[in-house]
Amino acid sequence: MKTGDPAPRIVIRPNCNFSGRSAVLVFCAMTLPVLGVAGAWSIKGYWLILPFAGLELLALGIALAITVRRGRYREIVRFDRRRVRVQRGYAGRREHVEFPRPWTRAWMEPGPGPAMPGRLFLGASGTYCELAACLTEKERQSLCWRLRELTRAPASPEQ
Repeated sequence: MKTGDPAPRIVIRPNCNFSGRSAVLVFCAMTLPVLGVAGAWSIKGYWLILPFAGLELLALGIALAITVRRGRYREIVRFDRRRVRVQRGYAGRREHVEFPRPWTRAWMEPGPGPAMPGRLFLGASGTYCELAACLTEKERQSLCWRLRELTRAPASPEQ
């Protein structure tokens, strides 16, 4: 984000650099040894190992698909002169929330216990949404400070 940008935006995403291509490579790299060992044992007469090897690969495939999907989650907070717009979700399905910029505020609520992370909220006029659940506590607090700074109405003669 540029300092003098008239309409800044913040993109929040999980720290996940695992792409679909790398998931396929990991799956293929695991499939060869699992099926090789299962095949060798089934030739020796222990054929019952094949369905369990298949179940193991199915579980791995599901876990990799979930990981890749969660890595595509985004929260985009856009600021213009009068509104704060929040888009959050996955590529095809995004939730949109708008707040009037002068009344928008960001706040942190402590977690339910000392070891539980706090929660960051952005809202105005009784409507709010939780942000940055994928960030660490320190990053969330820093983001809260930045959101407070950006939600202040811009000082310009045009208003």
